[in-house]
Amino acid sequence: MLTKSICRFMAPYRLELYRKHIKKQHAEGWLKYQGLSKAEKQMCFDRQKKATINQFFCTTNDVLEMMIASKIVDELIGDLYFHLDNDAGDNWPISKANSMRLFQLNEGGATYSVTIKNPLRF
Repeated sequence: MLTKSICRFMAPYRLELYRKHIKKQHAEGWLKYQGLSKAEKQMCFDRQKKATINQFFCTTNDVLEMMIASKIVDELIGDLYFHLDNDAGDNWPISKANSMRLFQLNEGGATYSVTIKNPLRF
């Protein structure tokens, strides 16, 4: 018997409730799984781990690099965003310094480079 609803287990988590659900809602797959060897069962779980959204993103080598005009960084980000009149408390200079450290002034001083090492978090 198949349903369109999704089973959400809640505490207290009890093994017999998992088994009951699998036997009832996934009977055919459960029978196949029971017939597998220990190594084949492990491969089944390894395959399921790979079937996540992260497999579609290259997370180890992805880097986002941008060149930004120095006027934008200095005036908009440095002065406007971190304006002295803002009531940011005593942490204002530290926050500004940490944020501005992301920007590296390029030779000639016309542009800054910024590298985002984990674009998925950006």
